[in-house]
Amino acid sequence: ILPAFYLTGPIKFAVAIANYLCKYYSTNIIFLKGIKKDYQLELDKKINVYCFAKDNYFTKLLKARRLIENYKNGKSIILSMCLSADIFSVLLKNNSYKISSIRGNLIKNYYYSYSFIGIILALFHMFIQNLLDLTLVMHNQMLKQVKTFSKTKIISINNFIEESKLFGFFKKKINFSKRISFV
Repeated sequence: ILPAFYLTGPIKFAVAIANYLCKYYSTNIIFLKGIKKDYQLELDKKINVYCFAKDNYFTKLLKARRLIENYKNGKSIILSMCLSADIFSVLLKNNSYKISSIRGNLIKNYYYSYSFIGIILALFHMFIQNLLDLTLVMHNQMLKQVKTFSKTKIISINNFIEESKLFGFFKKKINFSKRISFV
């Protein structure tokens, strides 16, 4: 479950996972808000794509539940990425195994996007992980952050850059007295 088909890191990651999984399993992608058509990501033809952009939230939930019920012969696994998709996954209330993928430092990222309200959103996002079965994070620093607020099982993929190891390469203070030029 994804918020929208825009060319962002989480969407590229989801497409890569879906392209792999469709070789072995029936794979569906649900876009909650829409599909931007000015670029193409290579989606395998075996992947079923659903766009619920024109539906109200209640109708989106009903459509998703029906879609999942069509696969009663096996257990469904739902992978959601981003806050809106995680909330949607929680509200589905079915027997599916629900996985969330968190990317980046939520507190910093949400703060930079939404100011003080972003901190509250980040805490809420980490708290709702308790309502899912598994949380995937990209490195150990993120694992520690999410573990502070969530008691669900958390797995670190550990093949991504840990920002804390890069701090030595950046200046800690900006000298505003120096002239800045952009090239």
